[in-house]
Amino acid sequence: DTGADPADPSDDAFRFFGQPGAAGRGLPGTVVTSVVEDREGLIWIGTTTGLAFMINTGIVAREESNIPSWPLWADRSRGTFVLFGLRVNDLAVDPANRLWVATDAGAWLIEAVPEGGYDLVTHLSTDNTPLFSNNILAVTVDERTGEVFLATDRGLLSYQGDAIAPAERASELFVYPNPVQLSGGETADIFIEGLVEETELRILSANGTVVARISTRGGRARWDGRDLTGAPVPSGVYLVVAVGQRGEGTAYGKVAVIR
Repeated sequence: DTGADPADPSDDAFRFFGQPGAAGRGLPGTVVTSVVEDREGLIWIGTTTGLAFMINTGIVAREESNIPSWPLWADRSRGTFVLFGLRVNDLAVDPANRLWVATDAGAWLIEAVPEGGYDLVTHLSTDNTPLFSNNILAVTVDERTGEVFLATDRGLLSYQGDAIAPAERASELFVYPNPVQLSGGETADIFIEGLVEETELRILSANGTVVARISTRGGRARWDGRDLTGAPVPSGVYLVVAVGQRGEGTAYGKVAVIR
C-alpha cells in the first residue's frame, strides 16, 4: 500500500521475482518454500536451491534496486554462499536473531558475525543427534524456553536451544550455576538470564577490572569463564554488568568462581 487508505487497492504496488538469479544476486531458485523476517528487519527467503535475503525498506515493492542477495560464509573454507544448492524446507528466527534452516540435509543454525558474513553455529543431523531423518520439513522455536521443534518425514523431535526471549526492561540478573566449581583450566558454562533485546555484558573482578566483554542478543548469554586474552579467570567473585543498547537500562548480577 503506497497511499493513505490501506483498503484502496488502486494505490497498491508489488514486484514479482520469477527469474533465477546468479553470482549472489536475485533468488537462487524460483520455487520459494519459506519466508521469515528476522529481528533486524531482514527478509529471509528459502528456495529449493538455497537461501537469499532482502533489506526491508518499507518501499521494497517500488524500489527496483532492492533485490535479494545470497548470504556469504565468513569462513570461505565452507564455500562462498551459505547453504547454496540445498533445498530449504522452512525457516525460523530464534531470540538471539539467529536463523534456523530446515533442509533435506539436516537443520542448520547460522548467525551474522561482526566482520561480515555468516557463521555456522550448529548443524544437526543423524550423525550427531537422535534425529529420525535428515529430511527436516519444518522448524519452529519456543521463545519462552528456547526449545526448537523439528518436524522430519519420520516424526517430531525437539532440541534444547540456548536462546530465550529478552526481557522488556533491565532487572536483576539470574546467573547460574553459582558458585562455579572448576578444575585447573577447565572451561566454564556460566549462563546469564534476564537480558534485554541487545546487551553489552561486562564481567568485572572484585577490584573493578573488566575481565571480559560479550555482545549478545536475546534473553540469555553464556560466559566461558575466560578473560579478554582467553585465559581462565582465577578464583574469585565477579560482577556481571548488563547494559541495554536500546535505552533499557543496566542490570547487575554476580558469580563466584572456585578453582
